[in-house]
Amino acid sequence: MDLIPAIEDDQDRRYYAITIKPTVVVNLIPDHVIIHGMFPMSADHTIVECDWLYVPSVVGSGKDVSAPVELFHRVYMQQQQPVVELVETWISTSSTPVWL
Repeated sequence: MDLIPAIEDDQDRRYYAITIKPTVVVNLIPDHVIIHGMFPMSADHTIVECDWLYVPSVVGSGKDVSAPVELFHRVYMQQQQPVVELVETWISTSSTPVWL
């Protein structure tokens, strides 16, 4: 994949993230950016919408971007999501206020 132009050689293979409270996470990977919007529907249900942003040369070339999407799905949806669900359950049953 083509790297984002501002990425230096020593930043390749690094991962940066920022949380914009309360419901947005931005992930900067050297060749793309993912913006995660979280929309709480109830105490036990949140919709997560992810926008994958690539440089125009990648989009225009038709390059296969399925590997990063599959990695995200495997790591987040299959490994981390059960933990998120446990936290949501604890928050909904806890009498102690929690600020995430």
